[in-house]
Amino acid sequence: MSYRESRYNYYVEEQNNYILFNTYTNAFIELEFNKVDVKNEKLKFDEFSDSEISVLKENGIIIDNDFDELEMIKYNEMYQKFNKEKISYTIAPTLDCNANCSYCFQPIKNKIMDGNVADAIIAQLDSDFSDETKYFSVAWFGGEPLLEKSLTKISSLSKKIIDLCSKKNIEYNAMVVTNGSLLNEKILKDLIEKHVVAIQITLDGTRDIHNEVKNVEVFDKVINSIKLINKTDINLSLRINLSNDNYTNIKELIEFLSKTTDISKTGIYFAQVQCVNKLSCKNDYSAFLSDKKYAQIELELTKFAIDKGFYFSFPEYNSALCSATNNSDRLIGPDGKQYMCWNGIYDEEFFNQLPENKHVYNHHFLKYQNYYSFNDEKCTNCKLYPVCKGGCPNMKLKGENSCPPLKHNFNDLIKLFYKSNY
Repeated sequence: MSYRESRYNYYVEEQNNYILFNTYTNAFIELEFNKVDVKNEKLKFDEFSDSEISVLKENGIIIDNDFDELEMIKYNEMYQKFNKEKISYTIAPTLDCNANCSYCFQPIKNKIMDGNVADAIIAQLDSDFSDETKYFSVAWFGGEPLLEKSLTKISSLSKKIIDLCSKKNIEYNAMVVTNGSLLNEKILKDLIEKHVVAIQITLDGTRDIHNEVKNVEVFDKVINSIKLINKTDINLSLRINLSNDNYTNIKELIEFLSKTTDISKTGIYFAQVQCVNKLSCKNDYSAFLSDKKYAQIELELTKFAIDKGFYFSFPEYNSALCSATNNSDRLIGPDGKQYMCWNGIYDEEFFNQLPENKHVYNHHFLKYQNYYSFNDEKCTNCKLYPVCKGGCPNMKLKGENSCPPLKHNFNDLIKLFYKSNY
């Protein structure tokens, strides 16, 4: 026999059949019980016809004996780490904000990026571009990037980026991560002209809960912003944060959103409020959900949201790297400091200073550049590895448990997404 079973087949029992999901190829297959060695969760090859074997091969459920999926994942990770075809910057023109979220992990500073730093970013970008570069993207971050003083900087920087990319025949687009409270038609029109194709807005609950978390009355303004975005072709993603303080309110929020937004143009996803650095941990730890509890709540809310018509993408293999470990990505603060990970801003874990361009090959830089998810054998032996890639590098490098909550609800998510889509 010239083939064998994939190491990344995930078996889930459902009524009288098995749902098999391959975490490397993202393939779903439904199998009768008689085709599976139930005790060992292995395929009974003798029970399959030649045509069925062909289907299993096409979907990566079974693979050639001489093909090693893990080695391919390793290759993709190393290739992506130094690939210059796609380059991405995350730029925070300011860390100032008009809200004051209780869980915020960033220091609020009045500092605004000056012209010298902005010019240095363009020079840095020009240096980063190579003959193989075809795509460039920016995530405008903060603080709140749509504050007037920040928006002015985004506009001027965007013009220079667009001109540079046009000269070098490089495709450019951008996204904005915002609290959504300052958006209006004029700003939205300007963002579209500056090649913004996606916007992420964070929600923390219905009106009273959201305003309490933000420490400012902004909920109605955010909803108006969502409606404005829905009138455009911008890809809108609503990040709904979950904590012990708000999760019981989220079904009411989803119900409200289903009636007030264009569901066909509004994506939502859930995120766990976490203690990521000293600043975000300044409050009571009781606000943070355990991974297991979060996974249970996420599953329940995902079911509810799907029933209300919202679309969810299933967790699947993605060869893209975390920007913290990608040599082609840069994260730049308003003062020109370059960071490997935004969670390190509060701890001043920077490795370069613009405009002086004082590159320091310190341990902050090297620990991320030398990070490869496949160096952890415990992770690579896990069937979830192609999906989570070992979890958050920042957490792992700190010696913390980086396994995502996904491990607690993946079986049920497989059932949910299979029923919803097949």
